[in-house]
Amino acid sequence: MTLARELVRAARASSSLPEEVMTAARLHFLDAIGVGLAAAGSPIGAAYRAVAGELAKGGPATVLGHAATASAADAALINGGLIHSLEFDDTHTGSIAHGSAVLAAASLAVGEAQNASGAALLRAYAMGWEVLIRFGLAAP
Repeated sequence: MTLARELVRAARASSSLPEEVMTAARLHFLDAIGVGLAAAGSPIGAAYRAVAGELAKGGPATVLGHAATASAADAALINGGLIHSLEFDDTHTGSIAHGSAVLAAASLAVGEAQNASGAALLRAYAMGWEVLIRFGLAAP
């Protein structure tokens, strides 16, 4: 069995997360979305607004600061760039990971595409952080 398969099996086996983990995930997720929205209305967000104008032609996923929706992949790409662009996204110091730019954007897009509950979205986001941190700590 590959390491990736072991990691996925371990993540799937975890049925619930402690409330304090879910609270932290909720706060980090909201912070990431707030940073993305701030970037969407700023001069640095202009390039992302331009790409959104080309790519956001309808789909299941929200594009931050844009009226039209997009495919999950396109929304995650645009939103991830927005969340990271102001350099206010959170960092796990030990692994040197800026996880929310990737994880909040992907969780939101896939969650919307799958019509997932808020709890399922936050669980996926938190589990994504766990995996990202473990990778970062293993390969500093």
